[in-house]
Amino acid sequence: MLILNQKYRISEASYMVGYNDAQYFTRCFKQEFGLSPSELKKMSHKKGIEEAINYLQNL
Repeated sequence: MLILNQKYRISEASYMVGYNDAQYFTRCFKQEFGLSPSELKKMSHKKGIEEAINYLQNL
C-alpha cells in the first residue's frame, strides 16, 4: 500500500492512484476505512505495517 510506504507522502500517493485532490482522497479514504491516511500511517509506525494491513483486511 502506497500510504504505508515511507518514501511517499499521502498527497503523492493520492495522485498516484488517480485523485487530483489530496483532501478529497483523504475524505474518501476515511469514509471507506474509518480512519484517515495519516492515522493509518501513524498506526503503522506505532504497531507495525502488518498490524495496519490486518486492520484494513478485517474491515
